Amino acid sequence: MAPVAGPRRPTVKGRATGLGDLQTDARSRPAEQSLERDVDTGSLRGDLRELAHRLGNIAPADQQLMAGMAHVVLGDPELARIMQAQLADPAGEVVERILSRAADRGEISHENPARAFCHHLLLAAALARPLMEGQRVDEEYLLSFVNAVMLPALENPCTGGGSAG
Repeated sequence: MAPVAGPRRPTVKGRATGLGDLQTDARSRPAEQSLERDVDTGSLRGDLRELAHRLGNIAPADQQLMAGMAHVVLGDPELARIMQAQLADPAGEVVERILSRAADRGEISHENPARAFCHHLLLAAALARPLMEGQRVDEEYLLSFVNAVMLPALENPCTGGGSAG
């Protein structure tokens, strides 16, 4: 009997060629649903809400591919590099531009330690919800996440030193 991961890995890895298709598909979508177009509404809250709107409208199949690939990349450094270059880095650049403009406008501090985690938080939310709740990530969920987690962390940064209590 093959190990549990054995038969699954080639199946998911076989879909890895879909990464290029994912990028092509993103470019063919209307601009308001794509991360290819910059997000700039004039405020941090507006930008993060617009980003949540765009991310919440990513096709369920794309979310499934990303979730499956997240597991596979742990054992495949080349595939991890490809996913980082085609998916994570471009999304991270969008988030960083949003945060830099907000800092330039004085909405948040340039030194806010939460800035370094915003891209990770969005990705974590997208991957964790299906696992923990069995539900697809949608715009409503991401808007709630932005309002409850990201904006408070960015607008009211913790000034304490690292341990709770």
